[in-house]
Amino acid sequence: MASSIPLIRASQAAPFADRIRASGWRAEPLLEEVGIRPDLVDEHPDALVPEYAIWDLVERCARVAGTGSFGWDAGLGTPVEQLGSFGRDVASAATLRDALRLFLVAVGRHSSDASFSVARGRSGIWFRRHGIDAIDVGAWQVELYVVGLMVRVCRTALGAAWVPAELWLKQRGREPLPEPLRDARVSWGRPVTAIAIPDAALDARLPAIGGDVPPLAAIDLPLPDALRHALESLSLIHI
Repeated sequence: MASSIPLIRASQAAPFADRIRASGWRAEPLLEEVGIRPDLVDEHPDALVPEYAIWDLVERCARVAGTGSFGWDAGLGTPVEQLGSFGRDVASAATLRDALRLFLVAVGRHSSDASFSVARGRSGIWFRRHGIDAIDVGAWQVELYVVGLMVRVCRTALGAAWVPAELWLKQRGREPLPEPLRDARVSWGRPVTAIAIPDAALDARLPAIGGDVPPLAAIDLPLPDALRHALESLSLIHI
């Protein structure tokens, strides 16, 4: 059962901190503004922080960077294996089919409330993200990030130019899309975010990576423990 406070590993802030630094800005003030101790991201990546803070961070980073595609750029520009133990779990797969299966399992170890799934489509599968309806800050930039991340997972097996032919977005108002997605058939206002992956792509092989990292446990905390983790992300001492 998910906790009442959505929590996520601090490592999931790294793509946004790295992207804003690459744009010439300091990430530490932005992390502090949203209530995430900067040391957690680099030194304690498996620590739990409120997921709301991560979404808020993406929104603030996009405003500072002055680009409407910040989330997409962060998702697509981060190598999967650099996403902490989550990314190493996924990148250890032999095929794209295995990578998607590992992705679905790994999500529960890194976010208490995030939910992804796959479903059969006309000529392949839909790789779907259900989102967290209780959080709306930064929703569009987070959606762009998730699409970029899902595409990045697929590109690991399918090559650097791959983009989905079909795309579903939860966003109701039509926003400018990143250039690589503009030829996709896009359906807005869907109940889930999803990209279409053809059957023929599922057995494409991923390059082997080194290392063997023990998996984390799923995040399933009662409210008092979830609250403690949320407070620890703001404090310089542990409670």
